[in-house]
Amino acid sequence: MSNLGPVITFAARLYRDRAGVVWAGLLQRDPMALLQLRPGRVDPYAVYDRLREGGPLTPTRSASCATDRPRLIRASRM
Repeated sequence: MSNLGPVITFAARLYRDRAGVVWAGLLQRDPMALLQLRPGRVDPYAVYDRLREGGPLTPTRSASCATDRPRLIRASRM
C-alpha cells in the first residue's frame, strides 16, 4: 500500500498555509505574517514600528491581536 496520498495531502496543506502567509504579509500587510517573510526577517524593526503606530493592539490574520507593550503582555498572562 502506498503512502503517497497522505504525503500529497501534507504537502498541499503546507503550500496552502505558506501562500496564506505570503498573501497576508505582502498584500494585506499583516505585521505578524510579515515577520515570517524575508522583509520582516531582514528588518524586523520596521514591522515593530508599524505595530507601535497601530496602537496598543494590532489585529492579525489569525483573529488575534499583537502588541509590543510589555504591560499588556504581562496583563494577558494573569
